Amino acid sequence: MPNAMPPLIEVVRPVPDPRRRSGVRHPAAAVLALACTARWCGYRSYHAIAAWGRNDAEP
Repeated sequence: MPNAMPPLIEVVRPVPDPRRRSGVRHPAAAVLALACTARWCGYRSYHAIAAWGRNDAEP
């Protein structure tokens, strides 16, 4: 597949992480990929995206 799309996690990995190192629990690429995917699934608020990421959101 010469025109295959790269995985989302690889696309967001080069985005710089502006957070301070103290308190960082999850890699920035994972957080960005989760937020993008949640938005594509229709979740709009921070609360809804976080709930979806925990797998306890209502569709």
